[in-house]
Amino acid sequence: MGLLAALAVLAGCSGPAPETEVVCDECVDAVSAVAERTNRSVAVGESATHVYLNRSGDPWVEGRVALDGSGVEALRTNETLLNLVATELTNADEARYEDGYSRPAFDRRGISVAMDGGTLVVGYRVPEVTERTVGGTVFLDRFYRQDGEGRADETDFDEPIAIETDRLVVHGPEGTEPLVEPPGAATRGGRVVWTDDSISTRTYLVFGSPGTPAALATVVTTLDVLAWAGPPAAWGTAFAWVVLVPTLALCLNYTGRVERSGGWSPRSDRWFQALVLAPLGVGVVWGGLESLGSLIALAVVVAVVVVGGSYVPWESLARSEDATDEPSDDGRADGTERDQGQTTADGEYPRVYYEDTATTIGRLAPDIVATPRARERARVAAAAVVVTALLTLVLAAAHTASYAGWVVNIAALTTPAAFTVLGFAVADRARTRLQWTATAAALTGVWLLAFGRLVDVGAHDGSVVWLVIGWGVVASYVGSLLFYAGLWASTR
Repeated sequence: MGLLAALAVLAGCSGPAPETEVVCDECVDAVSAVAERTNRSVAVGESATHVYLNRSGDPWVEGRVALDGSGVEALRTNETLLNLVATELTNADEARYEDGYSRPAFDRRGISVAMDGGTLVVGYRVPEVTERTVGGTVFLDRFYRQDGEGRADETDFDEPIAIETDRLVVHGPEGTEPLVEPPGAATRGGRVVWTDDSISTRTYLVFGSPGTPAALATVVTTLDVLAWAGPPAAWGTAFAWVVLVPTLALCLNYTGRVERSGGWSPRSDRWFQALVLAPLGVGVVWGGLESLGSLIALAVVVAVVVVGGSYVPWESLARSEDATDEPSDDGRADGTERDQGQTTADGEYPRVYYEDTATTIGRLAPDIVATPRARERARVAAAAVVVTALLTLVLAAAHTASYAGWVVNIAALTTPAAFTVLGFAVADRARTRLQWTATAAALTGVWLLAFGRLVDVGAHDGSVVWLVIGWGVVASYVGSLLFYAGLWASTR
């Protein structure tokens, strides 16, 4: 992105909106300003901007503007006039875009102004634009504005970079050819040429040696999308899981509760009742804050917490009473212990052996892992990881966001739907695979929502992360209601 916009400082800004980065508009304005100030007649003709990339080192940018009129000869012979043009360009770099000047994307280095016959040539170098990546390819991502890596004072990442010259030509390093044809551009030999008036905000450029497979360019762009979209998606997902994981754990615990009680009824489930009444409590607190004052609202909150918390001891007491009716570990219904002094058949006391914790874990771990339940969980987890990874790669590979919107919509529905399926599955212990599949779907749906949304709208700010965190809270509440709906349908 920045490379094209670097050309924006070649041209000034008499009309574009301040947030628009304009390619080579200052070239015309600088020449016109100097000609007007020195009373010389100069008309501007065809113009083009050329960007010459290098495998290493700073690229060279060259703007060429054809001039006509009686004042052209003076520009050709009078070095002072060319210095005035260079000064205009330098002053434009320092001007604030709030004052109506177009926005350069990044700094220019070593500006030079010269005449080549009847053509004004403005050149400069641009630092840190290209990088060498996989397979020796040369990669340029400055035109891809969705990654949020533009200027610190960027105002609109969705605003395309305007091209004010008749053509924009990007030349690859010597001995390379373009591996990607960006939207709205054409590839000609080792060049990428734009003749439109703007550049897509989702433009990557990749150059490689002749014969390099185009698939390598897909690898390069996919890795870049993963690099800028992956971290914020991971943060948003992690914070959303802080709410989702305990909610799912509580739901999975219902298998034992249903077996102990022989069914499920909303009338006897205090967690369900608290969940349904939660919006009422929030409304009361909000209303108290708005109309009654913070102290009364605080008193209401304390009362709700005390009353709601009283349910937990009652639940614990009920479980304790159920547990007393079960036989003890040694098979005695009264729970008394065996005589610790009992001897073996030969009249000797039994020998006791001790082993360290590491030995115990090593001895028991294979048996634990080998249980059918553990193997089932491992298979479900592996399948979820594979499917999620494949969908993530598809999203990253389609950096133009071709499928991102669809994936986001489906992922947003996946988590609540998974809660409904989980409510049905926990009613029967034989549905273990379905339980863990629904749990995995609920969790992976959040990641796909986060990553897909970032690819779709870009990483301009932290809004996507907050959106995902908020969605995690909403999905936990709505999903819990749907869970109870599924549980009721499967146990009625």
